[in-house]
Amino acid sequence: MFGVPTLLQAGTYGFTVTGSLANGLAAGSYAGNLAVAPVPEPSTYAMLGLGLGLLAFTARRKSGAKLG
Repeated sequence: MFGVPTLLQAGTYGFTVTGSLANGLAAGSYAGNLAVAPVPEPSTYAMLGLGLGLLAFTARRKSGAKLG
């Protein structure tokens, strides 16, 4: 049932989850889509850098450190 895991390539994948009750009756079925991106977008790194920069700036201001 479960084999060696494989890495997903970039793309869109569909999945379906089904189940049954203990007495054998069908319990439900759920389906959806999963979009997989190979690497984060450049804007993700830009937002991370901006957020870290703002945190550093705020921490420096609160510590009372002076430049120069």
